[in-house]
Amino acid sequence: MFIISFSGHRPHKLQNLGDVRSAIRKFLLEQQELHPDLTVCSGGALGVDQFAAEISDELRIPFVLALPFPVDVMTAKWRTADREHLRTLISKAVKTFVVQKIFSMSGYQRRNEFMVDHCKILCAFWDGSRGGTANCVKYAQTQGVPVKNLLSDIFSPIQRGDKNE
Repeated sequence: MFIISFSGHRPHKLQNLGDVRSAIRKFLLEQQELHPDLTVCSGGALGVDQFAAEISDELRIPFVLALPFPVDVMTAKWRTADREHLRTLISKAVKTFVVQKIFSMSGYQRRNEFMVDHCKILCAFWDGSRGGTANCVKYAQTQGVPVKNLLSDIFSPIQRGDKNE
């Protein structure tokens, strides 16, 4: 089984959601061609995580969800529609893992480590800012897991706001 894990920003940090979804679709189609046994791992969060699961489902690529906490804990502050959408994704996943039962900020990092520890490639949408995606990318790098940053495929450095590239 060839597992690709996804990590990325929430919708409010992404500029063009259509471009993000298209980049995920293109990447998954390429990987599906290379790896007939492809499986996707998603952390279930709003944004890139859920886009990866949704597109995997559309392409009939099996996907697993690695949640930091049980759904009711993870989505306690989410809108009802978003909570129900995650439940729908869970019903379509081939497996759902819950990293820990109670909330703590470290649960997100433990979830990221679980995803990295079980994948061949980490596919990230990372703009270089600090936060959970940065932590996930950095952990993958320390573990020798290749990181494909699809955000750099969509936007040039100037469009991303990087002045030194």
